[in-house]
Amino acid sequence: MMTTEGWLDVMYDGIDSRGIHLQPKKNNSVAIALFFIAFMVVGSMLIFNLFVGVVIDNFNKIKTNEELGNMFVTESQKKWIEIQRIIMRKKLKLQEQNPTRGLKLKLLNFAKNKWFDLFITL
Repeated sequence: MMTTEGWLDVMYDGIDSRGIHLQPKKNNSVAIALFFIAFMVVGSMLIFNLFVGVVIDNFNKIKTNEELGNMFVTESQKKWIEIQRIIMRKKLKLQEQNPTRGLKLKLLNFAKNKWFDLFITL
């Protein structure tokens, strides 16, 4: 019944039961339905919690194995992976090449002026 397969048939048999060596009577004790429903709710939660516990336990095992290093990766591959991680963490610096003279320099200074920014914002 904990697997929720055919639990309704078991519940109806329990409701119809009257005692040992007595014939079942339809809807003899409807209050027993509350027991079966409560059992299913608690049982389903228990099964669900066990399932979630197993999944989390396996996830933690896999995570621990990954932190310690994958057993299928060689030492040179581990070094290469670490170098790639270092490269990915580095940020490139943009090097501006400002004009040194002429109209481009005047336009650049005009565009960097705070009044030009306020004008554009307005």
